[in-house]
Amino acid sequence: MEDPISESLAEEPLLIFPIGISDQNCEELIEFEGAIPKAKYTVGKEFQRAITTIEFFSLNNANTRGVLFRERCDQILILGSLLLNGPPSSALDLLVKNFTSDTSKHANCARSFVKLVENDPEKAKIIYQEAKAFITTYVPN
Repeated sequence: MEDPISESLAEEPLLIFPIGISDQNCEELIEFEGAIPKAKYTVGKEFQRAITTIEFFSLNNANTRGVLFRERCDQILILGSLLLNGPPSSALDLLVKNFTSDTSKHANCARSFVKLVENDPEKAKIIYQEAKAFITTYVPN
């Protein structure tokens, strides 16, 4: 009979453990397209872990997690208004750093949006408009 402790240590969990350093950084597995989390990989263990975590916690479901989506959209609107209206000043850079810091709420979503602004500003504008539309139509339960 196998030792239960050895068995649990050999287990490879599918859920990402986001606290501490005992697991991969969530951002290595999950990124955002606007307020929607996506797996960074399309196959393999990393893909499976990202999808399992997203689905288990309903991270991609605006109907059941409306407040979460609202908070992410708030981040996108603030960052979009800072970054999509011309070159940022040093004061704006400081605000962006604050929103994307490790201690900021929804930092992965914010960092993903900043990358999108840098790499594809036109798509970022579309995401910004989608976030604005969500906020104007969202009614909490």
